[in-house]
Amino acid sequence: MKVRNGFVSNSSSSSFCAYGISADREEVLQAWKKKKGVDASEDEDEDYDDMYDIANELIEDVDLYMEVGYDSEYFYFGRCYTSAADTWTFGDFKKSVQADVDTIFEGKECSHHEEVIEN
Repeated sequence: MKVRNGFVSNSSSSSFCAYGISADREEVLQAWKKKKGVDASEDEDEDYDDMYDIANELIEDVDLYMEVGYDSEYFYFGRCYTSAADTWTFGDFKKSVQADVDTIFEGKECSHHEEVIEN
């Protein structure tokens, strides 16, 4: 049997259980613009079709996973509980995830998220 840590996906479904945040498309786009130093008022006519790539770019410098929600309007950023170091307490794990989330999304509090998406 193959065991995978982190989010699990295959051709028929995508399931995850993680500690982190959910963000809608606008929140993801605003966080990406902030990271890139783009003034939101300068590009109101820009078309951002590939939100998946934008969301992935947000987490390239932190230890977070990203999953797209069922309706593709929400993105989940966080970590699977099994990714915690053996010596960590649950409080250590939560603080670590929150610290990484804070580098991207200021003021968003982490919580438990899970979703099963069937194709």
